[in-house]
Amino acid sequence: MSATVLTCSIHHDRTDRSSAALVAAIRDALPVWHVDTVGVDAFADPFRGTYVTRNNATESQQRMLEALVGSDAVVHVVPSYFKSPPGAAKNAFDTIDCPEAYADKVHLFVSSNHKNQDFGARELQRVVQAVLELKDLRAVLVPEIPVVDPDHLTSDATEVALARVAHLLEQYGCLVERPAD
Repeated sequence: MSATVLTCSIHHDRTDRSSAALVAAIRDALPVWHVDTVGVDAFADPFRGTYVTRNNATESQQRMLEALVGSDAVVHVVPSYFKSPPGAAKNAFDTIDCPEAYADKVHLFVSSNHKNQDFGARELQRVVQAVLELKDLRAVLVPEIPVVDPDHLTSDATEVALARVAHLLEQYGCLVERPAD
C-alpha cells in the first residue's frame, strides 16, 4: 500500500511541520506502507481556462499528479484561511482533469490548525467529493477529520490525532480495490 501526504498550502512554515509529523506517524504505525509527500505549489496561479492533464502538466504539476495517481491513499493536510482551504489547494482540484488522481483510493483530510478548527479541510473535502460525483468516480472519503496542531506537535492531543490518522488509513485502506493493470 502507498500513501501520498499532500501539503495543501503554499505557506510552508506550519503545514510542512504537520506533514512531516504525519509522514513519521504513518511510517511508524504502518511500516509496510510507502509514503510520499508533495505540495500544491504548482497550482498557485489562477485558472486560465485550460485544465491540467498528465499530457500538458508542467514538471512540478506532473510530480503531484504522478504521486496522486500512484498512491492508494491521499492524506490532504489542510490549514484553514478564513474558514476556507488555501486557494492553491482548491485551484488544484478545480483544474486537474485526471480521473486516476482521484479514483479508487482513500481520501483522508487532516486539519493543520493551531485553533483546533477543521473548516479548510472540511471545505476541501466537499470539493473533492464534488469532483468525484461530477466525474462519476469511485473512492473512499473518510468522514472523520483529525486536527493536528503544528505549533504543539508533541502535545498529547496532537499525538492522539497523528495515531488516529494512521489507524484511519489502515481501517479504510482495505476498502479500496485497485484496478488490475
